[in-house]
Amino acid sequence: MADRCEGARAGFSLRCNGSLYRCTGCGAEGCTQNKPGICSNQGFEVNEKCVKCGAIGKRELLAADKVGFFSTLMHDAN
Repeated sequence: MADRCEGARAGFSLRCNGSLYRCTGCGAEGCTQNKPGICSNQGFEVNEKCVKCGAIGKRELLAADKVGFFSTLMHDAN
């Protein structure tokens, strides 16, 4: 399982690298974006709405120990 989103950013040849979430309603996985179509692996809109099933508030963070400001910038991997 990936720790970060591996989808492609729209208009760029860059990997998204956003945090990954899973919908507890339907099991879909993907990142959260503020507009539709920003990432090829977008799973949620900014209001936590699942783009696959439409559920709101059913989002859970995957690999929580490996994402976020504190764990990525403040801890040495060694």
